[in-house]
Amino acid sequence: MEHLSMDTETATSGHPTRTEVPSATHRDTICISPVYHVGDLDDERTKPYTSHEGRGVSISVHPAAWEQIIRADGTSTHETLKTYKLTNPEAEIYYIDPSEPLTVEHEWCIEHEFVKETSGFRVTYEDEVSGTAYMEFVAEETAQMEAEARNGTVEETDVLTLAPAGVKYWLDAFRQTPEEADPVLIAGLTPVWYAKANGYDGVWWDEEYDPKNYSAPRGVIFQSELESWEQTVEQQTSPF
Repeated sequence: MEHLSMDTETATSGHPTRTEVPSATHRDTICISPVYHVGDLDDERTKPYTSHEGRGVSISVHPAAWEQIIRADGTSTHETLKTYKLTNPEAEIYYIDPSEPLTVEHEWCIEHEFVKETSGFRVTYEDEVSGTAYMEFVAEETAQMEAEARNGTVEETDVLTLAPAGVKYWLDAFRQTPEEADPVLIAGLTPVWYAKANGYDGVWWDEEYDPKNYSAPRGVIFQSELESWEQTVEQQTSPF
């Protein structure tokens, strides 16, 4: 895989970043090194209820922003957190532009029985913080209840649910049962399954930098590739 690489510490776009992410287009292979993990890699990792990054190690180039996010959303409110610097100049990361469709990844995951497509419902509503947002459901009754609660609208649409390989992954990765899996989260994990099977070290989502709305660029290193990354602890912070 040919990849784009950049290793600098700079401040761009009006906000601080530890490592410049190379310019890329959707589905490019890039190298980002070093990257940062906020958490604790020393102890055995607790299985999360769910995660937008799957069962790998979450990474960023804005560790201070991500500490702010995970403390504000309750993920790690009471924990002492370490910031790890992870370095691998040979890493190959699968780049996702969140504004682009995940057609290739969805089709691959359907073919390899991670997901299946079924009829469902989308609830679109206005969120006070993030603006227009949506949720997806298989059951119409649940969708109607959520729409009423959020003063939103309901429309029929195709949604993704878990197929056998996806169910197995979910059971291994999360405490949430596969039956409770959210179609939007399932769809968001299709790049993880695709990239892992195609030999990448991880995935990068070029999200908007907006920590107050729980958003910043983010990524994941697959657990199987973590040994290839040099790890150093940069700092430790106590609960706010």
